[in-house]
Amino acid sequence: MTYIFEYDIVPGKTAEFFEFMEKEGGKFWTQFEEVEKYEIFSKMGGTPAYEAHVEISGFDAFNKIRMHPGWDKVAAKTSVYTMNTQRRFLLPHVSYN
Repeated sequence: MTYIFEYDIVPGKTAEFFEFMEKEGGKFWTQFEEVEKYEIFSKMGGTPAYEAHVEISGFDAFNKIRMHPGWDKVAAKTSVYTMNTQRRFLLPHVSYN
């Protein structure tokens, strides 16, 4: 499943945000074996301007990560740099190959 985190970056904090993500935010997520990858996309149109995708094995894995002692610290720091935040899950439904 995909955990989607949409957001805008607080004006003037873009460089700080990406430095935080490189040193802490992204590493928090990728330390878990249940996380396949963490990607950040910039959108060409629409709002918010950025979207992060965490490819994760399922809800049990998400709950494990959410209960980790570092969750609150990373969440608090992320909120310093982001605004207009929305979160959702994408669940596979059907695939046509």
